[in-house]
Amino acid sequence: MKIQTNELLKILEAVKPGLASKEKLTQSDSFVFKNKQVITFNDSIRVTHPLKQLDFEGAVKSVELYKILSKIKQEEIELLLNETETTLVLKAGRVKASLVIEAHIKLPFDDIGKIGEWKNIPETFNEYLQFVIPCAAKHANNIAGWVHVDKSGYIEALNGEAVARCKFDRSLPFPSFLLKATDGSEVIRLTPVQISVNTNWVHFKTKNDVIISCRAFGEGVERFPATNHLFDTEEGLSVTFPKNLNTVLERAAVFSKRDYFADETIEVSLSKNRCRVVARSETGSLFEEEANIKYDDERIVFNICPTALQFILSETQMCTICERKLHFSSDLWAYVAAVKGEIK
Repeated sequence: MKIQTNELLKILEAVKPGLASKEKLTQSDSFVFKNKQVITFNDSIRVTHPLKQLDFEGAVKSVELYKILSKIKQEEIELLLNETETTLVLKAGRVKASLVIEAHIKLPFDDIGKIGEWKNIPETFNEYLQFVIPCAAKHANNIAGWVHVDKSGYIEALNGEAVARCKFDRSLPFPSFLLKATDGSEVIRLTPVQISVNTNWVHFKTKNDVIISCRAFGEGVERFPATNHLFDTEEGLSVTFPKNLNTVLERAAVFSKRDYFADETIEVSLSKNRCRVVARSETGSLFEEEANIKYDDERIVFNICPTALQFILSETQMCTICERKLHFSSDLWAYVAAVKGEIK
């Protein structure tokens, strides 16, 4: 069975979110080939990708297969099983690698259950999910570490410093659920177009029939904290952020970059006629830049993910500051951040 090397590498890259860094379940650190699909499952995420060119079954250690493929320069490779079906043989030019393959699939795929009817998700779903995820608490064992998707037509997340909510233009054709924020970041990368929700799992499907299944809370939605009162806006100080702040954020993002985008953060401070952005790299390097702003009050500081602030500034440059909170909002979304410092 032959396949283009780059094509197989892209497919394996797409299913990587379902791999475990360490073997939590038997074969959870392996690529599983079954029913002309490649599958990964780490007990929290399962990813399946069609692979019609390869018609064999078994589990192969992911590290070995991916690394050898990435070192092959030939455009096409051949994969076949040996006579005893215990070894997957990879051939490409003068290269030959024999990888151990386990014919018996041990991963508990049946625990996920059957996928129900597919429903289209709103066009803005992925964009809104990316916007609210940085507001989720960093620890998934805290209910606030999950994103709340409500069937009435909104998505939200919160932590101790910020809360964000986005509204869709209509109610959603699927039940409410809670999605772990870290899993949501993997969903975004695949850009799904359809969804299927059951009690314990939510499934997303792309236009290329790639499916990512994530553990979810369906029956536990009521445990998510009430947030409506957090978005109440009273009269306060109106502030317009500088038009050139986006270019400042692009430079700051070089230093705030992290493996997980929601871990990226910058510090923004307002003082007399100055808006100051500070970002720190993982190695300790420091970025600082100031821009002019019409502001004449006490110094205040807030922290925010740069992608979230870029989203906000693409919609509006205005905010309201009151009662130690900074409010950004439009008809379809709202973002509230706690600020340090007092205004007059």
